[in-house]
Amino acid sequence: MKKIVVSGYYGYGNTGDEAVLYAILRTLRKTAESEDLDLIVLSGDPEQTAEAYKVTAVSRWNPVQVLKAIRKADLFISGGGSLIQDVSSSWSPRYYLWLLSMARILAKKVMVYAQGIGPLNNPKLRKKTGRLMEKCDIITVRDVESREDLLRMGVSKEIHVIADPVMALRKNIVPTEPGIAFLRDLGLTDQWGRKKRPVLGVFLRSFRNDRFCRTLALALDQRVRDGWDILMIPMQHRVDMEVAVEIGNMMEETLFYLGKPLTPREILSLTGQLDMVLGMRLHSLILSAVMGVPMIALAYDPKVERFISQLGMILCLHMDDLELEKINESFRWTEIHWREQVESGEGRIQFMYRQAWETAAMAVNLLDIQEEAHG
Repeated sequence: MKKIVVSGYYGYGNTGDEAVLYAILRTLRKTAESEDLDLIVLSGDPEQTAEAYKVTAVSRWNPVQVLKAIRKADLFISGGGSLIQDVSSSWSPRYYLWLLSMARILAKKVMVYAQGIGPLNNPKLRKKTGRLMEKCDIITVRDVESREDLLRMGVSKEIHVIADPVMALRKNIVPTEPGIAFLRDLGLTDQWGRKKRPVLGVFLRSFRNDRFCRTLALALDQRVRDGWDILMIPMQHRVDMEVAVEIGNMMEETLFYLGKPLTPREILSLTGQLDMVLGMRLHSLILSAVMGVPMIALAYDPKVERFISQLGMILCLHMDDLELEKINESFRWTEIHWREQVESGEGRIQFMYRQAWETAAMAVNLLDIQEEAHG
């Protein structure tokens, strides 16, 4: 049985990162077909991860367990997500670079899996990142800008630009009932399960001092008056709910909150029932693309702009320049042109779907190379 260790920001209740893990594990298992895989995930909550994904999971903060897992592995996967960046935390890149270093010291095959690189500002960390990436067997990143940044760090080997792992999912594998049930429980459907009004899903996160809240509250009030229901959907539940409640308290009209964390399949199902998405969280936009839901992006980080540039005709509002009239104009435009937006992105989404599966194939092929080397 071939062993793969998967590292990322898993086991912390962030639905976007959990969707990444779900997609990576699913594509690896299906690509390997008859091959037995022992998938080992480094997690902040090993028991929950093991139960949710039917994998072996070890505590990412227990160095003895981590090194033991890597020592037994045939392949070490670093990713996906934005792991090598020092904006949200200076410790994050140090931790993930330490894992890469240990995997190389233990002479393991190493694959960087669909990562978004940066922003990484610390000069020493940039130098170390370039040095370690150069030693990896395969490097895949989810956007051109990440590749360019690695090139500036001195990486000379081939860097593959591919899609986020979640793009490997398709609408036809997602059950509709969980999403309908969430809307029904909130009172947003009639007795036959039909939505009473179109539903706008709002995915927010904390942003600096959250001065954008007042502007957004005014815009959402107008949406309700225009005949929409507003559903706040937290992806990192406790943190995102704080922002959602703050905005709700500023509003004159009524909005709805999703009061529980969701699994990747549940949030895919719910997203599929929405009529429009206003997304600050990157993976709310990726989930919307997968499920064919029109969207407006709130760009707080370069990774959001990078993704919507890949999709093409998606409206992007910048958090540093957020104005009420711009938000209202974006809502009106999307309401009129939603079909055009969705149809124009279909070709790009299909291309990214194939890319996401090709990434899994690269990993499985690397296992075969490892087996030949041992032979």
